[in-house]
Amino acid sequence: MEPFLQLDPATLSVWYNPLPEPQAADGVFGDVAGLALRGHHADAAGAVRDLEGTPYHARAAHVLSAVWHEQRHFVDLLLTCYGQATLRQYWSVAVNLGSTLRAARAAGTLVLPVTAYSDPLRSTLLGARDPDLRQVGADARNRRRAAGADEASTTPPGQPPISVGGRAQLEALGYLHQMAALQTFGMETAERVQGDLPDLDRVRREYQWALFLGLALGFHPADAVSEQQATVLVPPVAAVLYASLMVRRYGQDQTADGSSYLAVRRLDALVAHFRTTSDLHDATTSEEAWATVDGACRTLFGRSATEELLADLEHQERFCSTARDHLGAESPVAAQSEVGLDARRRLVAMFLEDPALLLAPDRFFELTGAVAPVPVFTCPSGFTGVEEGWTSLWDRGSGNVLPDWCWAKAPLAEVGSHGRVDVIGDPAEWALMTTTVMPVVKLLLSGRAQQAVLAPEVRHAEDVLLQQGVRLRFDPLFTQPRRPQSAQTYWYFSDREEAVCDKCSSVIPRGGGKYVNGSTFRSNEAIRTWVREGYGGGPVAAYQFDRDWSSWLVCDPCAREVSRVVDDGGPELERRA
Repeated sequence: MEPFLQLDPATLSVWYNPLPEPQAADGVFGDVAGLALRGHHADAAGAVRDLEGTPYHARAAHVLSAVWHEQRHFVDLLLTCYGQATLRQYWSVAVNLGSTLRAARAAGTLVLPVTAYSDPLRSTLLGARDPDLRQVGADARNRRRAAGADEASTTPPGQPPISVGGRAQLEALGYLHQMAALQTFGMETAERVQGDLPDLDRVRREYQWALFLGLALGFHPADAVSEQQATVLVPPVAAVLYASLMVRRYGQDQTADGSSYLAVRRLDALVAHFRTTSDLHDATTSEEAWATVDGACRTLFGRSATEELLADLEHQERFCSTARDHLGAESPVAAQSEVGLDARRRLVAMFLEDPALLLAPDRFFELTGAVAPVPVFTCPSGFTGVEEGWTSLWDRGSGNVLPDWCWAKAPLAEVGSHGRVDVIGDPAEWALMTTTVMPVVKLLLSGRAQQAVLAPEVRHAEDVLLQQGVRLRFDPLFTQPRRPQSAQTYWYFSDREEAVCDKCSSVIPRGGGKYVNGSTFRSNEAIRTWVREGYGGGPVAAYQFDRDWSSWLVCDPCAREVSRVVDDGGPELERRA
């Protein structure tokens, strides 16, 4: 199934898709998530504590800690140099979107993703030869290559591949923040949540590796390691990860061995350094840990991590100034880039004044309360009615005739009133960037090969480009639909012993069946017809299909039938207005 919670790096918004709820829980998971997403953290924690002694306590704590995990990503993406490099993949395309669309209209056809224009073989096969689009594709390709080099994985003996690059470091920081949050509900609850996770091997591989690294470097109290349990000191681990994320990019002078350029190379150098010294073992506070690691960076890379951060902030200021000069001060893209810059300045000032706020695990609640990433509440079948102070998003679906209907909504007025660090700026411009500009940017960069919380977002981006009079042609490698997936997450949050197949109404025993997401049902005309006929056919069925992008829980035979129909129909490689 689609992720129920995910920070979108293009907009720095936390997207929430309603969870499957236990029948007797009366919507408690959604209530807890909603409170935390809207910034009411104490109330959310209180709601979890009210569930002590019930079957839902541990999983409600898990939901709350997952929200805090994603909100931590907002901080680290906005503040660190690696995070900004990730954001600029989207913003560099957004700044040049007008010229890209003009070139596409002149050419008549736009090949997606645009990286095809810079690849000799793919450009020939796909007819992506327009010289004005070649530079757009080359810039996107170069940024993706840099990110790809940082995410290169290694395979430990007898273990699956593991990456410890920038993305993995962000996830490790989010996990450390999340585990500190869980411990406020007691060690027993924290251990229950960790032991109850549906895919514990993946969690260990993607999130817990930093703790094992801390053990290997000796970041633990004396006599705190046994065969059964180990205690890792989080501040030195967090300090090393944060210094690794202060990468140096964009034409700056690098170290002779290039170790200053990528997060994974910086981590390698810092680990090697601290294997040979006990300096970090002697740090007793987060402030001391950061000062030690910051000084080590100056020795290893010629700049402290703090100096890297300030240099990157200057780079972002130049980027925003160029965007303003290129697009004009009234441009929503230029204005919103300035909003992000101001938010980062606030975070940088907080970090320089008090590094422990971001590094000390016992201050997670204070950090979370200082920021306000916008939550986007989604409903694939649509909301009817939007609360006062909320902004409706994607409210003009295909064939929609209901004036108060939308696929998503955001409490912009409430979030903006907290006085915390946010990236809203002008609410109308924020909504334009979220619903139109950034979905188009993501389509240009990744085609249909992207995991969206709200499936109509991708289709809407395609419709926007079609309205520009552009025919869309997709690289087959970036248009493969996602196959039916495991229903593990559904069963984890639901207490049902059985469910009903959304296609044939047969009974699915607990743990069985597959999830099929809404995008899969739009892969080609064959599967679209199959679904409409399941609705009964005719105009009413077509209208329901256009509006309702819900995932389906299906039995194994129906899952196989979905895969067969999708395969028989083949990939949809072109769209025309």
